[in-house]
Amino acid sequence: MFYDDLFFDVLDVFYKHLKPLSENYISLFKIRPGLILTPDNFSFIDNEEKKNRVEEYIKKFDDFNWEIGFSISTDGPVNVATREGRQLEEQHFERLFQWVLDHPANGFHSIISAANVANSIESYKWWKESYAKYLNNAEFSHLLPYWLEARNDDWDRKSITEMLKLLDYMIKDRLKDCGDDLDEFTKHIFHSPDAKLAPLEYSDLINITLDEDLHKYESAQCSLSHLTCITLNNLNLVPCHRLNYLQFRGGQFIVKDNKITGIEALNPVVYIVAKNKPEMKAPYCSHCDFKVLCKKGCCGAQYESSGELFLPIESVCILEQNMICFLVETYNNMGVLDRAKEFGLLTPTEIDAYNLILAGIKEGHYAYERL
Repeated sequence: MFYDDLFFDVLDVFYKHLKPLSENYISLFKIRPGLILTPDNFSFIDNEEKKNRVEEYIKKFDDFNWEIGFSISTDGPVNVATREGRQLEEQHFERLFQWVLDHPANGFHSIISAANVANSIESYKWWKESYAKYLNNAEFSHLLPYWLEARNDDWDRKSITEMLKLLDYMIKDRLKDCGDDLDEFTKHIFHSPDAKLAPLEYSDLINITLDEDLHKYESAQCSLSHLTCITLNNLNLVPCHRLNYLQFRGGQFIVKDNKITGIEALNPVVYIVAKNKPEMKAPYCSHCDFKVLCKKGCCGAQYESSGELFLPIESVCILEQNMICFLVETYNNMGVLDRAKEFGLLTPTEIDAYNLILAGIKEGHYAYERL
């Protein structure tokens, strides 16, 4: 994207169309800022020429209230072997944090995979210390990256145990952040408006709350349900970035004389089903005790594992079940669930979900490996 200057060529096209629009619809552009967000490993940060050029484009777009932002894909220096595949100096990460400090429309997204989960506690410590060091004026809600587990078919008992060790460490560490006050910890975890420690803005691995509406567990929690994905090389409509397979493409834009004149259907039925299927009615999910609290699987990973888009991966199910069991049982034993109930922080749906899991654990129904 950067070393052949393709990124700048793409931005030139956006600029060509957005600049005149901003002059015709001044009020709209002032009220509603736009964002072009690019997931990238950010290797260009070590190239001063490329870095300066990106900043020039940021200023150009900022003139009409449009942001050029990046979601920086890195797992930090502890886990470079599983993402970058090469050693990176500390100065590289210093530049990354300086960039995020200078450009608020940017942030990190980090992945915990079966391949690197054994290093996850060390990685968590590095992330937290680095955020505090480089972004020391940020609120706690911004002091960890968007951090979530990869849902590929490679989790096993050993890697799942390592994940539970991470959750255990994070709970104990977060309790310290709350001054070892269980009331404050409860308010933090269950997003009380009067919590002294604001909840993390992004994915929090030790959070088991539900959104106020049912969207969180009725729809896919990724781009599949709420983004329209278009492949720019052929203008095909694909369900998501990972399902760019011929048989899942819903259609393609028809171009004549360098203008889009219509849409040709390719396989609209599977496209529409993939985008709109109710998550809790998938195979196995429909009768699963964990369906309300579970993040659900990745359709791309499921297809690549079994050839079936909607069939959950067994190893991922076991991972999610173990994480939920651990969190629910731990919070119950700590007295956190009782406090959350007392403070009025739990919905009836959440109370039913937690009670169902606790009953299942007690009766030994689940493949749950305690630490």
